[in-house]
Amino acid sequence: METSRTNTRHSLFWLVCGYLLAVTLLVLTGAGLYYFAGSSIDLPEALPRQIAFWSLMVWPALVWFCPLFILAWRGLVRLNAREATGAADSQKQRPAEYQWVQDVITQMRYQYRWRWRSRVRILLVVGDEHL
Repeated sequence: METSRTNTRHSLFWLVCGYLLAVTLLVLTGAGLYYFAGSSIDLPEALPRQIAFWSLMVWPALVWFCPLFILAWRGLVRLNAREATGAADSQKQRPAEYQWVQDVITQMRYQYRWRWRSRVRILLVVGDEHL
C-alpha cells in the first residue's frame, strides 16, 4: 500500500513492468494452449504462423489498456490508504465567515474560466476599517 510519495517514479516503473510481463505471459499462454490443446476443445485448427500473428495483434491491444490499469491501481491504493488511516471522514469545512472567498472564486471561474488563477492578479490591501 502506498503511504508516501517518495518512490512513486520507481513504483510506477515496476507497476508498468509487471503489467507488461503479465500481459506477455497471458498472450503466450493463450497461444500455447490454442496450439497444443485447441483440437481437444473443438477449436478450428490454425497454423503456428496464424497463431503467432494473432498473438502479435492481441498483445498491443492489451498493452493499450496499461494507462487505465495504472489509474485504476492508483485509485485503489488511495482508497485503501484512506480506509486504513481513517482520513476519508476528515474533510475540511470552511467556516461561514469565509463564504465570500468561495463567492469570489465562483465569480472568477465564471468570468475567466478554468485558468482564472493564471490570468488574474489580485492585490490584497490590509489595514484598519476606520481611517
